[in-house]
Amino acid sequence: MGQRFVRAFRRSVSGRVGLLLVAVFLVVAAGERRLAPWPPDQVSVERALLAPGPAHWLGTDDLGRDLLSRVLVGGRISLLIGVFSVLVAAALGVPLGLLAGYSGGFVDLAISRLVDVILAFPGILLAIALMAVLAPRQGDFTLEQGVANLTLAVAVVNLPAYVRQVRASAIGLRELEFVTASRALGAGTFHILFRVLLPNCLSPILVLATLGIGTAVLEAAALGFVGLGIPPGTPEWGTLLAENRSLFREAWWTVVGPGLAVSLTVLGFNLLGDGLRDALDPHTSSSSGGAGGAGAGRQELP
Repeated sequence: MGQRFVRAFRRSVSGRVGLLLVAVFLVVAAGERRLAPWPPDQVSVERALLAPGPAHWLGTDDLGRDLLSRVLVGGRISLLIGVFSVLVAAALGVPLGLLAGYSGGFVDLAISRLVDVILAFPGILLAIALMAVLAPRQGDFTLEQGVANLTLAVAVVNLPAYVRQVRASAIGLRELEFVTASRALGAGTFHILFRVLLPNCLSPILVLATLGIGTAVLEAAALGFVGLGIPPGTPEWGTLLAENRSLFREAWWTVVGPGLAVSLTVLGFNLLGDGLRDALDPHTSSSSGGAGGAGAGRQELP
């Protein structure tokens, strides 16, 4: 199985390109302070709005801060939100999906209606509402609080995708012979859910999680762009775009750096997800695309 997966993944051009992009961004996020050529918060009036050049590859903003350094530092924040929001969504959605698909009846109906409630709201509006609820009532909030709130809001928005995917897989597996044999041998519900069904659902979960990280990064940047979650002045990608949008006409480079970072990150995870899907299930058509897989969570439950 492992060798077949490696061979199939190596044949996927999109998967290899996506893996390269993701690896680059993960390395940058791990050592952003060492890679940054300038202190990200160093203000210099003399260097204000410098165009890209040898000294400042992405130019500077209106306060003379090096944009490459700020984009590199912001990558750590954006990727942390993306990865941890997917982990939280999967940690909540996978058990709910297994329980709904295996149990059926009232349990399935209750979980399905809960997912319907979440799906009834457009994703970005639901995230904004959650951020408004989670925001502190008074005083300034710290970066750690902002990241935690953003992670939770993005996780809730993406929760239905995992419930739906795992529920569908569990419904298809629950009447197969190996599950019936486990019940006949006296296995409990917990054992069947997590020792019998879950290993057979890991492939679609892995693909969905990979696609979901790119989606989560984009949603976190959108919330940062409208001023939610991240304290002002923090070099998060969405916040950088919001700070520099008014400078676009006179200094276009101030938005190109963070915009390109968001685009390449989403592209990398989508391509990697496509490659993983084709390698784990060669019969799956690649025509569905990464964006379609990532957006499947915002559809109606059957």
